[in-house]
Amino acid sequence: MRNGWFVILVLIIGITMLGTGCATVTNEPLEGTTWVLVSYGDPSGPQAALEDVEVTAVFSRESDTGPGELNGFAGCNTYFGSFETDGNKLTIGDMGSTMMACEEAIMDQEAQYLSALAAADSYSIQGNQLEISYDGGVQVLNFVAKSA
Repeated sequence: MRNGWFVILVLIIGITMLGTGCATVTNEPLEGTTWVLVSYGDPSGPQAALEDVEVTAVFSRESDTGPGELNGFAGCNTYFGSFETDGNKLTIGDMGSTMMACEEAIMDQEAQYLSALAAADSYSIQGNQLEISYDGGVQVLNFVAKSA
């Protein structure tokens, strides 16, 4: 009988340890995370973001009511705006930016990025990845959370 209890105890411990090995993925929050652009455009063949230029987006909210603030670096210029969410719906408005000039490739990417961001429809977060859909969900901006 002693061996029976020992076997049961070993099984319980083993099952408990298996359960702790199945970690769930925690989604990064939209707000308070620095998001770095990875790619943009058609999801079936996205355009990779320029490697030497870190394009960022930071969503923040000071209160539970009214729009939040969006700030970031678009590759050449800093930008700012407001945002509102309703479920996974995302609306971005009142955008502005500094007006510095940079290399043509950076300026082209920046123009496409800011235009896409202004046309945002919805968003989804899976783990440390943010996807913002625009143009009726036909195009996407893909971000990854910046490590601290």
